[in-house]
Amino acid sequence: MYLVRYQGQWKTITPKPFEPERMTTDVAWIQLKEGVSAEEAYRRWFARQRKLSRLLQQ
Repeated sequence: MYLVRYQGQWKTITPKPFEPERMTTDVAWIQLKEGVSAEEAYRRWFARQRKLSRLLQQ
């Protein structure tokens, strides 16, 4: 479990058992910073990973 402070409030991030911790924390930060739903945060996370993958393949 992670404890983070964002805009003066403490939030806990509990890693999900079926996904990597990095993915859970990245998605949680997207939700906190951008104020989007969980589904949209996952879409944005996967889009960023695809973009990084394309950059690394060049």
